[in-house]
Amino acid sequence: MTKLFYTEKPIIGLDISSTGIKVMAIDVKRWLVLGYGSIDLDPMKIKESLEGNSTYLAENIQLMLKEKIIGVLPSKSVAISIPTIRSYSRTFNLPLKVENELKNAIELEVDQFVPIPASTLYIDYQIIERSKKEITVLMSAVARTIIDKCVAAAEGAGLTVNLVEPGMSAVARLLANTEDGNLPSVIVDMGPANTDIAILDGGKIRVTGGVTVGGNTLTLDIAKKLAITLENANQLKVLNGLSAGPRQEKISRAVEPSLKQVIIETRKVIRYYNERINDDRKLEQLLVVGSGSNMPGVGEYFTNELIMPARVASPWQKLDFGKLQEPARQFRSRYITVAGLSSLTPKEFLGVINLLPYDMKKQTRAARMNVILLRYVVLMILAGVFLTLACIFTNYILSTSNNTAATDKNSSIVSPTNSQPVSQSELSNYSTNISTAKSILARQITYSDVVLGIASCLPEGSIIKSISLNDGSYNASISLLVLAKSNDIEPKLKDNFQKSSLFTDYKIQPSTSTIESDSDYPVTINVNVSIKKGNAI
Repeated sequence: MTKLFYTEKPIIGLDISSTGIKVMAIDVKRWLVLGYGSIDLDPMKIKESLEGNSTYLAENIQLMLKEKIIGVLPSKSVAISIPTIRSYSRTFNLPLKVENELKNAIELEVDQFVPIPASTLYIDYQIIERSKKEITVLMSAVARTIIDKCVAAAEGAGLTVNLVEPGMSAVARLLANTEDGNLPSVIVDMGPANTDIAILDGGKIRVTGGVTVGGNTLTLDIAKKLAITLENANQLKVLNGLSAGPRQEKISRAVEPSLKQVIIETRKVIRYYNERINDDRKLEQLLVVGSGSNMPGVGEYFTNELIMPARVASPWQKLDFGKLQEPARQFRSRYITVAGLSSLTPKEFLGVINLLPYDMKKQTRAARMNVILLRYVVLMILAGVFLTLACIFTNYILSTSNNTAATDKNSSIVSPTNSQPVSQSELSNYSTNISTAKSILARQITYSDVVLGIASCLPEGSIIKSISLNDGSYNASISLLVLAKSNDIEPKLKDNFQKSSLFTDYKIQPSTSTIESDSDYPVTINVNVSIKKGNAI
């Protein structure tokens, strides 16, 4: 169903992985957790659900929302995370002159970098850096079938999907807010079955990698090596881990082969970043997150292997669970991705990677624009009502003043001996008040004429995205944000405004850097114009 108007509601995060589903809602202003929940999944059944026709995922989302929620979820608007290992994300530099043909450049990059056809992917990208000679672009792609299945399962549970992004992007957002994430950092997200690795620089993901080794892998290694049950192996991992103790040597030998795979992949990601992305900003730290980070001594292990300061990130110091029952300490780390999703505000949607199908994104943007236009109409109506009331009040004051002045004058003529003559200064004050009233009346304006005038100046192939118009806009500047299909629109736009009898002082500002994929209007034009004084009525 097409959305006519978009209602901004709190966003809840929905993290879907191969071993479970997590959900969380956060009041970002207070960093207060409003509600959360999780449910474990069978990895084989979730794989069948994502790649086949099984309803296993949808059924478990419904079950979690019905029976597994602690606290309250304030809305049904969700942001979904896709396992990073199922996505293709990378950052690359392009010459500045390619910006107008960015979509074609992205498609070429996808063909070279992604091992599956572009026609089977949902792709999104954003410009994250700009210099005088080149731009830095972040691109992400995920198989359409995976996103379609996840979105359908969420909608089947009565949820409205507003955004889909790789899980690592959500983790990076949370760390940027809680763990000095603006420093160039290596993130190692150890999930139950996989480990995602990424470079975070300037609050943006630059390059990603991953291996099929996770917390459950380490538990299996300990169980096999020490010939104990999985339950006892997990206790040894969580309670003893790699920290000094009588069992350190046995546990270290058991998990060493799996951890070495993580170290090798981490070195590859670091080398790619240093050689191809950046060569002048030094990586400052390594942050270990995820359910696999609950093993004591894992931070020190990465420090020793990579010769880099490493530690287990703890964003929970900033998150407040209030009166809610907190997750057990050993399970708290599994909520880091969903916490990053739920920390996203509705206004941030246009500035992040969104792998939703293009038609769904287009509907949401159109609904948002309808809300903005509706607000402007309401404001103009209120302004008109205010001006009308101001005129009525001014007329009443003037009539009262004139009647009083006439009465005083007649009284002075009839009884000159009992009244004081009117001074010259008082007459001047009356004259000034009348002039002021005329000025107020003269400032009444018709906003509809101005809006129609602006619309008549728009050439074919352009639309208005936003307009700054208020009572103070007369004799001042009006700011317009125009979206166009091509750069050829700007000269026509300028010529139309210069020929118009309503406007003057046409000025264009530099174009913005945000270019959205598959957009019908990729060019952004910032325009300032002024209304000719003679046209205010």
